[in-house]
Amino acid sequence: MATTVRGALLGSTRAFVQRHGGQAVVARAAQHSVALAQGAAVERSLSTRAGQQATGLNDDDDDVVLGGGGAGEKKRNDDGNVHVHSSKAFNLLSHGEQKHPTGKHRPQYYDVHRPENTSWWRNMDRASFRKLLEECMATGRVSSPLRKYIAEFPIFATKWKDQELVLIVGALIRMNKESMALELLENQMQKLELNRLNRVIAESARLGNAEVALGALDIARHFNLTPDVVTYTSAIHACARGKREDIPTALELFSTMLENNVKPNHRTYGAVVLAYAGLAMWEEIEAMLNSIPYDDSLSREDVFAAAIITCTKNFHYPTATRLFRTLLDEGIYPGEKVCNAAMSACARTLDMESLDMFYKMLKRHGKPSIYTLNTMISAYGNARQMEKAFEIYRKMPEHDVVPNIITYNTLLTACMRARRMDMVPTVLEEIAADPLAKWNDITLNILLNGCAMARDAAQAEKYWQHAIDDSVYLDRRHFEALLEVYHKAGEYAKCIDVWTSNYTCRRRALTYKTLNCLISACARLGDDGKAQSLLQEFEKRGLAPSAVTHNHIMETYLAADKPGDARTHIHQLAQRDGLATTYVFTQLMKYYLAHDCAEDAMQVFHLYVDTRSSRPKWMNPFLHYPSDAIYVLAARAALQAGEHADLLDIYSTCPKPTSMAVKTEMAKLVIESCDKADDWQNAVSIFDQITHTIDDDTNVELYETVVKMVARAGEFEKALDVNGGEWYRNNRLDRGWGF
Repeated sequence: MATTVRGALLGSTRAFVQRHGGQAVVARAAQHSVALAQGAAVERSLSTRAGQQATGLNDDDDDVVLGGGGAGEKKRNDDGNVHVHSSKAFNLLSHGEQKHPTGKHRPQYYDVHRPENTSWWRNMDRASFRKLLEECMATGRVSSPLRKYIAEFPIFATKWKDQELVLIVGALIRMNKESMALELLENQMQKLELNRLNRVIAESARLGNAEVALGALDIARHFNLTPDVVTYTSAIHACARGKREDIPTALELFSTMLENNVKPNHRTYGAVVLAYAGLAMWEEIEAMLNSIPYDDSLSREDVFAAAIITCTKNFHYPTATRLFRTLLDEGIYPGEKVCNAAMSACARTLDMESLDMFYKMLKRHGKPSIYTLNTMISAYGNARQMEKAFEIYRKMPEHDVVPNIITYNTLLTACMRARRMDMVPTVLEEIAADPLAKWNDITLNILLNGCAMARDAAQAEKYWQHAIDDSVYLDRRHFEALLEVYHKAGEYAKCIDVWTSNYTCRRRALTYKTLNCLISACARLGDDGKAQSLLQEFEKRGLAPSAVTHNHIMETYLAADKPGDARTHIHQLAQRDGLATTYVFTQLMKYYLAHDCAEDAMQVFHLYVDTRSSRPKWMNPFLHYPSDAIYVLAARAALQAGEHADLLDIYSTCPKPTSMAVKTEMAKLVIESCDKADDWQNAVSIFDQITHTIDDDTNVELYETVVKMVARAGEFEKALDVNGGEWYRNNRLDRGWGF
């Protein structure tokens, strides 16, 4: 029986692969072998050279110091004096103000570099490296010190333990250095250990990176290691969570797993369900779940539980809800954890009917937990039903549940989503009355976002001071939110002052969101000099301006009434791939039209057309949309400048996906220009093209204009020859040609 069912599973999976043209897993693995040989050369060079210089490394000691000698080693300098050098002489975890004396942490000192020909990795220690790696795994962000460690630490010359190897590979994946991660993994495979590969593949699955998972499978084949159920499950999960083009590979791996007689477990089927959910194939999910050979070691409840939790964690909420309903229809209650996952899925999709049903069922089987009640509050908050959300909160004592800060944060989030800012003080009073509740970083972030919606900078400052008094750790998100509050409240000077006067902000909030907010504030103030200084500061610290940043720079020039600088800026952007946008050309054309400089506006439009056509679309994607506004502005500029021929060309070259409102506006401008130029032929032709698509009032208006033009020219017969006179007969009034 089991053999028959396994054959059915294998046949259905093979059929899917054949229908969707999926590539073989071996071919995918071969591609990653090429990446191993070619893609890691650059990343490996620094680490290899550093490893050749490293001495005194103890492989078995986590606290070993590179560069010879341990902590507190005595060395004699050139002056003959003996000094004690700590192993953390260059401690990247130290505070910036300890590195520089008073006043040395100002922006003008950011461009100070290390002396040349120095290897500061010699003062790095393995324990600090691991601490940075653990912080990376916990926060999901690669810090600047960690990037320096990875760039200059002798990674390939060091023997790493399993957990350290997993941490390093995870950091490399986050840095988009998959080829270097695979090269390191092959370098560390000195012993034939499948468990080491399994841990790395599991980490790649957690990060949704199929490339590293498939590359690790290729390494296993290279060392003649037989993949087990953990290997296949992790690889399938990685492909199912990866890019859409990687999802068929997950099903190919499942087929290979069955062919090699490796028995899947409940987590394997959960990963396969996730792959089918990514392709929106519910019928295949039902067919597979009904063909699984369930037994004591593989129950239907465990398989459904794994599938529901996996789909919920990976944002396939409708699939998770349908799976849970299927389980309930069979009379199976999978437990509180699975029920909470299904309720969370309902909360995200606003399926309130299913949510209420699941909640009532959970209460019949036991008392709801704090997680369940928080989920209910969040769901009602998403649905903007604040009364029900507070009702759940007030009934917590009936279930012997004590609210925590997550509960209060959920209530605050519900207030924001329901736009009920008047209820925020009530929640804050509840927090103040609870001796066990204390603000955390999420609380402050929610409140600042609410102040941004309300454009209330004064209240945001009070919340900020309260967070400081409660010793809340101020992170990047908080400074970004505070800058957004000042920007939306119109206090642009304070927005810039936060950056210039707060060292912690400059240290932790070096992001594109911060830069764009600051440049936009400079644009509102018309201070192009400050914008340029900020731009230079960010560039010196390694953050090159993006296309959005250049949009704000253009606004700054125009706000300062410097169209010449703006035009020079556009010419510079036109020479660089990916930075020029339709928006910068549109802004400059609007400025010229507002100042009655139609000829200059036409020149900008011609520069836009030349720039867009000079390179392929993939090199300058932001020049191809949205283009509606720039064509309307070009048509107005041509009409204002009396360039009738240019206006006809603009109308004829307008992109086909243009909206009907834009086409109608441009048709009005063209027919008006035809009236001035006595060009009745083009007027009749254009009106004949649009007469069936525009609204009645516009149609009558344009019809009257065209008929007057034809009557003035006395070309009645020729006008009726255009499309057999349909344009006239379909719109003819009782008065005929006369008005």
